Amino acid sequence: TTWQSILEPRIYLGASAGTGSGVDQVFGGFSWTADITSRLFVELGLGGTVHNGKLDGGSGKGPELGCRLLFREQVAVGYRVTGNWQILATADHSSHANLCEGPNNGLSHAGLAIGYKF
Repeated sequence: TTWQSILEPRIYLGASAGTGSGVDQVFGGFSWTADITSRLFVELGLGGTVHNGKLDGGSGKGPELGCRLLFREQVAVGYRVTGNWQILATADHSSHANLCEGPNNGLSHAGLAIGYKF
């Protein structure tokens, strides 16, 4: 049921590799799924990320992020194609929420994902 999925979050782990001057990161946290219909659903996630980007004007890749460890939020709207396959439109944002010194330019991504449920 929807309430059960909201009260029982899933743990997620992931990584993204930046190309060119992009930032590499490893992230994780908890996500919750709410069904809109039997096939359409929304996912929300909260967690953290560690990255290899620029901190405060020094060497590194991408925008100035202020600290190595950042908060991370994600949202997705998905469609279950079959019992195992789903497609999702995703967006995420990472920043330090002004909890450490230095700039807070943040990282944001949007894209499409294909998921398979084992």
